Amino acid sequence: NIHCDLTMYAESKDGLQWERPPLRLVHYNGNPNNNILLDFHGASVLLNRKAADPSKKYKAIGYMRRFHDIRVCSSPDGIHWSEPQRAINRVNEGALNVCFVPHLDCYVAGSIELSTDPRHRYKDADGDMQGIRVAAALRTHRNDLTAWPNKTFISPDHKDPPNTQFYGMTPFSYGDNRMIFGFLHVFHVLDPSASFHDGPIDAQLVYSRDGQRWHRIDDRQPVIPLGPQGSFDGGMIMMTANGAFVKDERLVAYYTASKGGHGYQHTLSIGRASWSLDRLVGIEAGPEEGVLLTKPLNAPSAELLINADARGGYITVEVLDSNGQVIPGLSSQECTPLLGNNLRYRVQWKEGTIPVHKQPVQLRFLVKNAKLYSFRFAARK
Repeated sequence: NIHCDLTMYAESKDGLQWERPPLRLVHYNGNPNNNILLDFHGASVLLNRKAADPSKKYKAIGYMRRFHDIRVCSSPDGIHWSEPQRAINRVNEGALNVCFVPHLDCYVAGSIELSTDPRHRYKDADGDMQGIRVAAALRTHRNDLTAWPNKTFISPDHKDPPNTQFYGMTPFSYGDNRMIFGFLHVFHVLDPSASFHDGPIDAQLVYSRDGQRWHRIDDRQPVIPLGPQGSFDGGMIMMTANGAFVKDERLVAYYTASKGGHGYQHTLSIGRASWSLDRLVGIEAGPEEGVLLTKPLNAPSAELLINADARGGYITVEVLDSNGQVIPGLSSQECTPLLGNNLRYRVQWKEGTIPVHKQPVQLRFLVKNAKLYSFRFAARK
């Protein structure tokens, strides 16, 4: 018998109530009435509706324990799959979580590896030196799932608590923000010298512009916190292979949850988290007015839209020229303040909107009792 993992199929109309139809593709213990598809250890399934070859409209990639490597297969319908072919050699097991990044025309993946950095080594229960678990970030050459020439690592640093390790990363890209986000699986190891590691795992946010250089949020707060002790997700949160997606003005993500930590998982459950669109992170000011000054930006002939919650406070914006001086007519005093909660507030001044400038400008946000999540330029209506 070969120890393997199983990838199964389920479907839902609302993402909450799920059905598991009998596919009759695989005999398990002599019974074909099951929903087994493949034996990936976490499969990233990718859909290309414009695929030149309709038989390859769906692609799946993941670690296969029986081959001890990463394999790729394709499907016309997401149910009937070709024989998996080797894509990446692998020295250790663990999920490979993949997303397609349209503006780079390539795939980006997150995974788990053992560090070879001398700074990240420790003695295990047998007295042998081991490398801690770190997150590996990979990027393909163009849109070829079998060519992964670029790899970097995300490792714990001095801002992390002692005995922090990373159990992989799930990247995702959405919208037109030209950013790649990732859910970093942060493993808080209770006893690194134990023969089998135990401890809670939560999800923290990382981000990148190119899929190679990754940045973390300074305060190290989880983007999805663990639930109360004893709850279905009180011990472990591991994001699924396909990241987050947009539905009804919200960003939605599924995750694997456990009452216990990594070493004592017992029953696993599926959890779902959601955020208002583009509100994964933000800056917040209290009763004392805060100021945020952007780097120099090329101001197109467009309107400025901000995503913010200013209920109980306000946000105003002023525009500075290349010399750092407020442009006449675009001061904070002449700006119509945002006083409520809005995903796409169109900023207005007495002069209207930002005129075309040949030189870069800076935006200065003045914020009081409010949260600012994002801003962008949009074509005038």
